[in-house]
Amino acid sequence: MHGAVITWGADHSGGDSMAAREHLQSDVQSLYSSDSAFAAVKLCGSVIAWGDSDCGGNIDHVGEKLSADVQHVFSTGSAFAALKTSGTVITWGEEDSGGDSTAVQEQIAAGVQSIYSTTGAFAAMKTTVGVIVWGDPFRGGDSSTVHEHLIADVMSIQPNDEAFAALKTNGDFVVWGSSISGGNPTAVAPKLVARVQSIHSTTGAFAAITKDGAIVTWGSPYCGGYSAPVQDPFASDAL
Repeated sequence: MHGAVITWGADHSGGDSMAAREHLQSDVQSLYSSDSAFAAVKLCGSVIAWGDSDCGGNIDHVGEKLSADVQHVFSTGSAFAALKTSGTVITWGEEDSGGDSTAVQEQIAAGVQSIYSTTGAFAAMKTTVGVIVWGDPFRGGDSSTVHEHLIADVMSIQPNDEAFAALKTNGDFVVWGSSISGGNPTAVAPKLVARVQSIHSTTGAFAAITKDGAIVTWGSPYCGGYSAPVQDPFASDAL
């Protein structure tokens, strides 16, 4: 049947979808996953979830809010966030990994245009080009130290497993989250002031391409954060 879903694998990790079977036989538009659960969006805009309840496999407490108008679903390792056509965000799953958005509920009740995630936190970009975050503070869920820089003029957000990097319209950048994974760019910040063109990530590091074509990296040296061996020693941006 068109849009039907078939599952297999470990029962507790989403391989067993019998409880949701009648809803998955047709009209499924898209599928999303956390570490051990799935979420399906149907053509009517409703959401069906199954798998480990601790990882978002149970939507009983938010089911009514997910019965229509869901546009996209995003996930951390253990939680989901649904973006509705109205710009409202609904979350469920492990509370500490982004499933509990109570603290920012008023801010994400409308006007959200996109969502990004690490393994334990979400960042929502609003139509005002401001950023709202929630989830594990050690994996990007706490942006209090850089909040004033995220109120406006954010152009894009790049996450890795435990940190976020936001690129602003003037070429500046803002990072937060685990310092080991690039949440603290102190060593390279002077090279990037108002010069960033784009930001890219691995699981634990970031690389920024500057407006003059240089590449500057930071974060875990085991994940690409240390690029000194391949830097041109004569280049002005060599680390």
